[in-house]
Amino acid sequence: MRRADSASEHETGAEMMAGRTATGLTTSRRGLAGWIAGAGITAMAPAGTAMARRAALTLPEGCTVEWRRNPLGIDTRRPRFRWTLQSAPEQHDVRQAGFRIRVFAQAGAGKPVGTVVFDTGFVRSDTLAWTSPRDLPLVSQAGYEWRLALHDGTAFGPEVMAGMFVTGILDLDGWRAGWIAAQPDGAAPSDFETARKRAIGSVMPLFRHDFAVPSAMTAAYLSIAGLGHHACLLNGRSVQGDDLSGGWTDFATSVLYDTYDVTALLKSGSNAIAVMLGNGFFNVEDVAGRYTKLARSSGPPRLIAQLRIVLADGREQLVASSADWRARPGPITYSSIYGGEDFDARRVGNDWSVAATTTGWTGAHQVAGPGGRLVANGVPTVTRTDRLTGTPMPQLGNGNLRHDFGINFAGRPRITLRRLRSGQVVTLWPGELLLADGSIDQQSMTELRPGRNGLYFRYIACGDAEETWEPRFTYTGFRYMEIEGIAADQLVEVEGCVLHADLARTGSFDCSDPRLVAVHKLIERALVSNMTSVLTDCPHREKLGWLEQIYLNAATVNINRNAVTLYEKMAGDMRAAQRSDGMVPSIAPEYAKFLNEDGTDSPFRDSPEWGSAIILGPWTVYRSYGDTGILRQNWAAMVRYVDYLAGRAKDGLVAYGLGDWFDIGPRPSGVAQLTSLEMTGTATLFANLDAMAQMAKILGKDAEARGFAARAAATRATINARLYHPASGNYDRGSQAANAMALALGLAPASDRAHILANLIAAIRVTNNHVTAGDIGFHYVVRALIDAQRGDVLYDMLTRTDAPSYLAQIEAGATALTEAWDSTRGKSQNHFMLGHIEQWFYGGLAGLNLDFSRQNGPPILLAPQYISGVTEVSASLQSVLGKIECCWRAGRGRMQISAALPSGCSAHLKLPVPRRYIISGSLPLDHDRHVAVVEEDSGYTVLKMGSGAYNFHVPIPGSTYSRFG
Repeated sequence: MRRADSASEHETGAEMMAGRTATGLTTSRRGLAGWIAGAGITAMAPAGTAMARRAALTLPEGCTVEWRRNPLGIDTRRPRFRWTLQSAPEQHDVRQAGFRIRVFAQAGAGKPVGTVVFDTGFVRSDTLAWTSPRDLPLVSQAGYEWRLALHDGTAFGPEVMAGMFVTGILDLDGWRAGWIAAQPDGAAPSDFETARKRAIGSVMPLFRHDFAVPSAMTAAYLSIAGLGHHACLLNGRSVQGDDLSGGWTDFATSVLYDTYDVTALLKSGSNAIAVMLGNGFFNVEDVAGRYTKLARSSGPPRLIAQLRIVLADGREQLVASSADWRARPGPITYSSIYGGEDFDARRVGNDWSVAATTTGWTGAHQVAGPGGRLVANGVPTVTRTDRLTGTPMPQLGNGNLRHDFGINFAGRPRITLRRLRSGQVVTLWPGELLLADGSIDQQSMTELRPGRNGLYFRYIACGDAEETWEPRFTYTGFRYMEIEGIAADQLVEVEGCVLHADLARTGSFDCSDPRLVAVHKLIERALVSNMTSVLTDCPHREKLGWLEQIYLNAATVNINRNAVTLYEKMAGDMRAAQRSDGMVPSIAPEYAKFLNEDGTDSPFRDSPEWGSAIILGPWTVYRSYGDTGILRQNWAAMVRYVDYLAGRAKDGLVAYGLGDWFDIGPRPSGVAQLTSLEMTGTATLFANLDAMAQMAKILGKDAEARGFAARAAATRATINARLYHPASGNYDRGSQAANAMALALGLAPASDRAHILANLIAAIRVTNNHVTAGDIGFHYVVRALIDAQRGDVLYDMLTRTDAPSYLAQIEAGATALTEAWDSTRGKSQNHFMLGHIEQWFYGGLAGLNLDFSRQNGPPILLAPQYISGVTEVSASLQSVLGKIECCWRAGRGRMQISAALPSGCSAHLKLPVPRRYIISGSLPLDHDRHVAVVEEDSGYTVLKMGSGAYNFHVPIPGSTYSRFG
């Protein structure tokens, strides 16, 4: 049961597995011309005249600035403009020959509205992106419009309005505002103390400032950073809605601010700006009786805000935070990113956010900032994406009420109550699981004992006839809610508000086997539950940015969501956390240092497979999005880290850290058991060196490319000399992880690859098609089997219903991916760590691959892999090139493969048969002038195709070949 906000994202486990047929897919038929029932498919019409080609270029789409549509608050004078091309699917080989971008002043830009601020002139290029090599004449907190005209080689199409953008504060000296807090710097330690456990939490402050706008206005832009989290109102109306505003950073290095267009919230005459703050990760208190993973503080909550108002007569007015603002204690009496939130509705006051009396308010204090540079937040904010209605469960014997929201999700409750007396206390206990008596079990959310563990939300009523409350500055992961302190007839409604970073959905996957779709949805739910301003491990117990998943699960993230700005931000977090010797800790921001008792780094702080995210994370972003900016920005940090890691080697082997974390061996899961630290550590060093060589070449650093390539070759030689056993064809101890890493990373000698692959498959078969590889190794198992086109092995693993397996989790009731393969109750039930199989769903089974590092063809490679037992597969990706689609259907001894490519690009399609057996449309392949054979072997054919829609018929691999027609 759910509200209609975003119903398609949230299904129960039963819904995952039911309601599908062998012939009906939910997504495969939308948007693909030619995906038609029946055996005969007509050939596509040619593009025709130049006029038809030009018509296809008149409507650019997907236009972005700094990766976002109509962004508010960019803080660069060299913004990145991107777009895709719109065309009809029957048009082939449509390309752009050039473009022209013009930027126009809007309100506040210091020029009359409509004035051309910048003009590229004609740029001859087929690239669907442009960044100025020099600063554009932009001013802070101002609006701009940009227009785009495309050229087909003959003439320009019409100029279209591509979008708008608003600048943030472009220079540090542009900040006229000051940091303010409710207490002065150097307040008594008892006020904001985290060094020892506190009896009660700190009350969160409110701030307000009344001001007058002297005349009509044309625009107003607010830039604000409230630490840890903030909620801002203008004249009693919310600026950011239900967003959890305030990004997580190392606050001593950088502080993210948000910018809003607040023109519609202001009026001529009296106005008021009001701000409420929450602790977040800025101030994590250890309070008796409340759960917390850690305790840390950057000081009491504080804010900085600057409002620029552009008046109709051209004058401007600046409203900036200062000691002139007023403060008072607010209704939030406990605020924790871990332990929940307490709210006393009696302390709100009806007029706190509007221009009114100053009774009860005192002057705010101007304080020092936390030290970090103010940076515009480029990551879509954490926002409410859905509201789930809870299903009532039988009342507990102690009178407590219970609700089941049907799925495990990240969010917070929203409750409506009636006829409560003033001061009545209502406590909401979230849980992923239930105890045998039906009460909440928080063991999986805290890794403590079964039962309640101090994670709850508490509301104190004001006594209104009806009261609605939703916690403001926290969230957690849960499925069930136990409500304490009210009678059943006092509850009007309880909802689950789903929260995550609002990263646009880019990928879709569907399949005739509902079990595979269920696994896909299981992983996707864990992904979105852990999307904040970092990729967290879980939405409750830790909420920390463990780094190994940044690159090992990059395919899962970047094909399902547009996460480029999140990756850019996380790269900044890693640079901030990097030590002077080059070491990158395993979490970033590093809110906790995992040290041994003697103060040295523990394996949880420094492990090669985690720190390598500083190299392999940006590398995956380039491969997915094709932008070299993230490589250039992080190059120095990458060099420092790879040199640090190489310096940790002894006799050429890197042997420390966690290794293949959570693999499945004879002991409880944890540090690697089946694969040596030498194998995973040194293979990861090789992966870094190999990636560095490729990145250096892309960046034009040829000498460095040769140096890194030589170091990679030497590391490969060391691994093969020390860790490879040619007689048996095994690496290290012959584990799934060891042999898979050797195959996927290109360590294995070419002549031995078949033997090593056979050993990998044998290691899977001997465990009855179960995985034994852990957090690190399973990624490489999937990659190795995709590369070897052994999807049949992956399919056999995926369809196991006994543990350890994905389906065992679903059979056990999981609705999000769990931390442990066997869904043990003591571990998180909503964990992103093991979602690696997504790369096979998209890149192997559906065959949809996008990799801008490909050296032997265009970035798009379509290579669908037929699997016995699957009859239909569909996948799409809304990429930086446009929407890419690939589908196949099998039956009666043949496969029908359909593809659609966006205008402005080309692709290779690998078909698993010789060319003479390929039918394009309804004609033999050689009759299709829109495709060309670029490679052919006895078992496959590689075609090159331009933009447009295509349909092919081929025999099912392994069937008796016969010529069609």
